Amino acid sequence: MAEPDLETDLARLERIIGSFDNDPDAAVRERVTELIESVDAVHRQLVWAVGQRVHASSPELFESLLEDPIASVLFEMYALVAPSRKAPEEGAPTVLMGLADLEATIPAPFSWFGAASRDEVREGVLLARDVEGERVLLVRVGDGVHAYVDCCPGSPLTLNAGIVRDGVLLCPWHDCRFDLATGRRLDREGAGLEALQTTVTGDEIKIGLRSRRVNAA
Repeated sequence: MAEPDLETDLARLERIIGSFDNDPDAAVRERVTELIESVDAVHRQLVWAVGQRVHASSPELFESLLEDPIASVLFEMYALVAPSRKAPEEGAPTVLMGLADLEATIPAPFSWFGAASRDEVREGVLLARDVEGERVLLVRVGDGVHAYVDCCPGSPLTLNAGIVRDGVLLCPWHDCRFDLATGRRLDREGAGLEALQTTVTGDEIKIGLRSRRVNAA
């Protein structure tokens, strides 16, 4: 069996993920992201469990484990230990991330929630909905339905009272202007609208949300 080539394998992984990131089908991108995050969550917990047991039995053995380049990359990639360039002063032991901090890094499950029927979302008309505790704006632009968090970036103020002209949303508070097809800010440089994933099942438009944010709302 050939020796593993870490740099080649990492470059290949990055290339594969990049190809899916550029896929024109939003549903494909979302499913691939969900798959990667699910695999990542399992691997992260496994790597942490191994590290925790080794570290608890012998900090010195854990230090020697990190001398292996593959083990070091895994622990640093998952932010379970400080990166080498930020390591403590010479001779100080490496600190493994605590369990509570580990749990906070694991992405929450992604789920689809019904938001509106096809007929309710009209061209150039903002439809505000509360979807599982998230304030959402839906609007049809051409053949596509777009969904955004109902919030002017950088403030808690909602945008559902804004005016839509030629596919552009005018904020009722700050006179900001956003392209409803992309969420990009048009009047000047600045944060755009926070886009949400959408899918259509039969006559129902669904919004993709992560349960952790929903539960915290």
